[in-house]
Amino acid sequence: MNYTLGITILFVRDLAAERQFYAETIGLPLIGDGSSDNFALFAMAGEAQLGLQSAATAPGGKPTPPGGSQLGLIADDVDAVYRDWQAKGVELLSTPQDFPFGRAFDARDPEGHLLNVYKPRQV
Repeated sequence: MNYTLGITILFVRDLAAERQFYAETIGLPLIGDGSSDNFALFAMAGEAQLGLQSAATAPGGKPTPPGGSQLGLIADDVDAVYRDWQAKGVELLSTPQDFPFGRAFDARDPEGHLLNVYKPRQV
């Protein structure tokens, strides 16, 4: 199965300060309809995106220390990847669900890194 790296999420302690840093200091464009009180989404070159998420709201039901990250992998068939990973014993943190941005699920690699497999909704 091929994946495209779509988003990298950084878990942060002070979302407002980090949002200001990436928007004003770094100059990345904020994607308003992809942001919320606990999440900020920025456009990067190409299709890549940078997300900033409150460390207190990390997937898996426990806070992630600030400085942690999550890789977002774009897949054509989220449910097929979920079934494949389930059969291979990957630690799955959620089942595939529909979100405003598309369909997704969360998992963890053997070292504990968070992975999000998703298919963006078509606009």
